[in-house]
Amino acid sequence: MTTTAQPLSTDQLIEALHGNLAKLADADERITPFTVIEFQRSTGLPTAGYTSAYNALHALHSSGLLHETHRPAVYTLRPDLPTSGNGHVWLRINNRVGAPVEVIGTQPRPADSRDAAEVYVRWTCHGCPKGHVSALFVNATTHVEEHASKCYGQALNT
Repeated sequence: MTTTAQPLSTDQLIEALHGNLAKLADADERITPFTVIEFQRSTGLPTAGYTSAYNALHALHSSGLLHETHRPAVYTLRPDLPTSGNGHVWLRINNRVGAPVEVIGTQPRPADSRDAAEVYVRWTCHGCPKGHVSALFVNATTHVEEHASKCYGQALNT
Protein backbone atom coordinates (compact mmCIF):
# COMPACT_ATOMS: atom_id res chain seq x y z
CA MET A 1 0.00 0.00 0.00
CA THR A 2 1.28 3.44 -0.86
CA THR A 3 0.61 6.59 1.07
CA THR A 4 -1.17 8.02 -1.97
CA ALA A 5 -3.87 5.29 -1.91
CA GLN A 6 -7.37 6.71 -1.83
CA PRO A 7 -9.51 5.84 1.19
CA LEU A 8 -12.22 3.28 0.55
CA SER A 9 -15.72 4.55 -0.05
CA THR A 10 -18.41 3.29 2.32
CA ASP A 11 -19.69 0.92 -0.37
CA GLN A 12 -16.21 -0.51 -0.93
CA LEU A 13 -15.75 -0.90 2.81
CA ILE A 14 -19.08 -2.72 3.15
CA GLU A 15 -18.01 -5.07 0.39
CA ALA A 16 -14.64 -5.72 2.06
CA LEU A 17 -16.25 -6.33 5.46
CA HIS A 18 -19.06 -8.52 4.16
CA GLY A 19 -16.73 -11.34 3.22
CA ASN A 20 -14.55 -10.95 6.30
CA LEU A 21 -16.99 -10.64 9.20
CA ALA A 22 -15.67 -13.83 10.81
CA LYS A 23 -12.13 -12.40 10.70
CA LEU A 24 -13.25 -8.99 11.91
CA ALA A 25 -13.91 -10.07 15.47
CA ASP A 26 -14.31 -13.08 17.64
CA ALA A 27 -17.90 -14.27 17.88
CA ASP A 28 -17.94 -13.19 21.54
CA GLU A 29 -16.67 -9.66 20.94
CA ARG A 30 -18.29 -6.39 20.07
CA ILE A 31 -17.57 -4.70 16.75
CA THR A 32 -17.11 -0.93 16.66
CA PRO A 33 -15.87 1.53 14.04
CA PHE A 34 -12.48 1.30 15.74
CA THR A 35 -12.50 -2.47 15.19
CA VAL A 36 -13.14 -1.81 11.49
CA ILE A 37 -10.31 0.73 11.28
CA GLU A 38 -7.92 -1.73 12.95
CA PHE A 39 -9.09 -4.44 10.52
CA GLN A 40 -8.33 -2.11 7.60
CA ARG A 41 -4.83 -1.41 8.92
CA SER A 42 -4.08 -5.08 9.60
CA THR A 43 -5.16 -6.15 6.10
CA GLY A 44 -3.40 -3.30 4.31
CA LEU A 45 -6.60 -1.61 3.15
CA PRO A 46 -6.57 2.19 3.05
CA THR A 47 -8.43 3.38 6.13
CA ALA A 48 -11.78 4.97 5.42
CA GLY A 49 -12.19 6.87 8.68
CA TYR A 50 -14.59 6.65 11.58
CA THR A 51 -17.70 7.92 9.78
CA SER A 52 -17.34 5.48 6.87
CA ALA A 53 -16.68 2.63 9.31
CA TYR A 54 -19.77 3.63 11.34
CA ASN A 55 -21.92 3.81 8.18
CA ALA A 56 -20.62 0.45 6.97
CA LEU A 57 -21.47 -1.23 10.27
CA HIS A 58 -24.93 0.35 10.24
CA ALA A 59 -25.50 -0.96 6.71
CA LEU A 60 -24.39 -4.48 7.72
CA HIS A 61 -26.77 -4.29 10.68
CA SER A 62 -29.62 -3.14 8.43
CA SER A 63 -28.99 -6.12 6.15
CA GLY A 64 -29.22 -8.51 9.11
CA LEU A 65 -25.56 -9.54 9.27
CA LEU A 66 -24.83 -7.75 12.55
CA HIS A 67 -26.86 -7.29 15.71
CA GLU A 68 -27.32 -4.16 17.85
CA THR A 69 -26.15 -4.05 21.45
CA HIS A 70 -28.23 -1.00 22.49
CA ARG A 71 -25.05 1.05 22.55
CA PRO A 72 -24.42 3.48 19.71
CA ALA A 73 -22.00 2.18 17.07
CA VAL A 74 -21.47 -1.15 18.86
CA TYR A 75 -22.54 -4.32 17.08
CA THR A 76 -21.97 -8.04 17.46
CA LEU A 77 -22.09 -11.16 15.32
CA ARG A 78 -24.43 -12.86 17.81
CA PRO A 79 -27.71 -11.55 19.21
CA ASP A 80 -27.30 -13.11 22.67
CA LEU A 81 -24.44 -10.95 23.97
CA PRO A 82 -25.12 -8.44 26.73
CA THR A 83 -24.72 -4.73 26.12
CA SER A 84 -21.56 -4.82 28.23
CA GLY A 85 -19.47 -7.41 30.02
CA ASN A 86 -19.50 -11.16 29.48
CA GLY A 87 -22.17 -13.81 29.28
CA HIS A 88 -25.27 -14.52 27.24
CA VAL A 89 -28.51 -12.60 27.33
CA TRP A 90 -31.38 -14.84 28.35
CA LEU A 91 -33.91 -12.01 28.45
CA ARG A 92 -33.71 -8.36 27.41
CA ILE A 93 -36.57 -5.92 27.87
CA ASN A 94 -36.58 -2.15 27.97
CA ASN A 95 -37.50 0.03 30.90
CA ARG A 96 -39.97 2.92 30.59
CA VAL A 97 -37.49 5.14 28.69
CA GLY A 98 -35.84 2.44 26.58
CA ALA A 99 -32.79 1.42 28.63
CA PRO A 100 -32.18 -2.34 28.46
CA VAL A 101 -32.78 -4.52 31.51
CA GLU A 102 -31.06 -7.86 30.98
CA VAL A 103 -30.97 -11.32 32.51
CA ILE A 104 -27.53 -12.77 31.80
CA GLY A 105 -26.36 -16.37 32.12
CA THR A 106 -22.86 -17.78 31.85
CA GLN A 107 -23.94 -20.04 28.96
CA PRO A 108 -26.49 -19.74 26.15
CA ARG A 109 -30.10 -20.13 27.29
CA PRO A 110 -31.39 -23.73 27.06
CA ALA A 111 -34.03 -24.34 24.40
CA ASP A 112 -36.38 -25.92 26.97
CA SER A 113 -37.54 -23.31 29.50
CA ARG A 114 -37.89 -26.04 32.16
CA ASP A 115 -34.11 -26.53 32.00
CA ALA A 116 -33.58 -22.80 32.55
CA ALA A 117 -35.93 -22.25 35.51
CA GLU A 118 -33.55 -23.46 38.25
CA VAL A 119 -30.32 -21.99 36.82
CA TYR A 120 -28.64 -19.09 38.62
CA VAL A 121 -28.25 -15.95 36.50
CA ARG A 122 -27.62 -12.27 37.13
CA TRP A 123 -29.77 -9.34 36.08
CA THR A 124 -28.87 -5.72 35.55
CA CYS A 125 -30.50 -2.48 34.49
CA HIS A 126 -28.47 -0.24 32.21
CA GLY A 127 -30.48 2.81 33.22
CA CYS A 128 -29.90 2.67 36.97
CA PRO A 129 -27.70 0.79 39.45
CA LYS A 130 -30.35 -1.85 40.22
CA GLY A 131 -29.63 -5.50 39.63
CA HIS A 132 -28.88 -8.77 41.35
CA VAL A 133 -25.69 -10.81 41.16
CA SER A 134 -27.20 -14.26 41.59
CA ALA A 135 -30.84 -15.26 41.28
CA LEU A 136 -32.77 -18.21 39.92
CA PHE A 137 -33.87 -17.50 36.35
CA VAL A 138 -37.53 -17.98 37.22
CA ASN A 139 -37.23 -15.34 40.00
CA ALA A 140 -35.02 -13.00 37.97
CA THR A 141 -37.58 -12.70 35.17
CA THR A 142 -40.23 -11.57 37.65
CA HIS A 143 -37.89 -8.99 39.18
CA VAL A 144 -36.79 -7.71 35.76
CA GLU A 145 -40.35 -7.30 34.51
CA GLU A 146 -41.39 -5.46 37.69
CA HIS A 147 -38.30 -3.25 37.62
CA ALA A 148 -38.61 -2.40 33.91
CA SER A 149 -42.25 -1.39 34.32
CA LYS A 150 -41.30 1.21 36.97
CA CYS A 151 -37.75 2.38 36.07
CA TYR A 152 -37.21 5.70 34.30
CA GLY A 153 -33.40 5.46 34.36
CA GLN A 154 -31.82 6.42 31.06
CA ALA A 155 -28.88 4.42 29.72
CA LEU A 156 -25.57 6.24 29.49
CA ASN A 157 -24.54 5.56 25.91
CA THR A 158 -21.44 7.67 25.81
